[in-house]
Amino acid sequence: MQHKYAVDAINRTLQDVLCRETPFGGITVLFGGDFRQMLPVIPHGSRQQVVAASIRRSTLWNNVEIHHLYENMRLEQSPEMQEFANWLLDIGAGNGLDESETIAIPQRMICPDFSVDTLIEEVYPGIQHGEKDDRYFLDRNILCCTNDSVMDLNEELLKKFPGEEYVLLSTDSVELEDEAMNKYQPYLGEYLNLLMSSSLPLAHLKLKIGCPVMLLRNLDASKGLCNDTRLRVLAIRRRVLKCRIMSGDRRFSGKVVFIPRITLSPAAEDLPIPLRRRQFPI
Repeated sequence: MQHKYAVDAINRTLQDVLCRETPFGGITVLFGGDFRQMLPVIPHGSRQQVVAASIRRSTLWNNVEIHHLYENMRLEQSPEMQEFANWLLDIGAGNGLDESETIAIPQRMICPDFSVDTLIEEVYPGIQHGEKDDRYFLDRNILCCTNDSVMDLNEELLKKFPGEEYVLLSTDSVELEDEAMNKYQPYLGEYLNLLMSSSLPLAHLKLKIGCPVMLLRNLDASKGLCNDTRLRVLAIRRRVLKCRIMSGDRRFSGKVVFIPRITLSPAAEDLPIPLRRRQFPI
């Protein structure tokens, strides 16, 4: 997933430090990855821009020697899992395409009536009944391609989740370069609330006691509060959330922590205006 410019920068730096013009100054460098999985992420980039950012388009690629790994040590060694792994590899290689250049998904992987309710029941059976332990949520995920799909699924799941629903509102503002202009709000608050970014929490954050959440920022690594840490909500207050860590290092799993509201700003490429949102970073 690394952009080719990052690799080129390391190459030039090592050449300068070691005073040698050979690739990486003569140091052996190991790259790990699979082009069938994920290419570099170029925000709002076209297919051509994404491919051009790949290391295969770097001038260093001619000096790369390719080695193949054939055994997945993390894969459960069973005939079913091996069959599934081979099927995924065929998809990545473009094998088994029909005349319309599509791949048929096995029937056992398809929900019977193609509905969201059936998908939720298959992945989260009995979510509306009783208290669930942390392992119940750690072993289950629904992956989506877009933030819109994520929000729709989260809303449907939260409706089925038992308990009272809380709506936590953010405070949104725009930080202008001219300090004198910051006394005025050039955008309506309702408009700022509608703005979304993958690095920002929702302006209208809906939660229930016991539901799982995920951190969006590194708050305190020494206490296990890192980006992508998964937690369970134990109590909801206006300025703080009481949560229990579910995932991560064993030293922190099960630890009770408090998540405050903080001020967050998206990357300049995500939004055209310098938005500042004060909200829980989940």
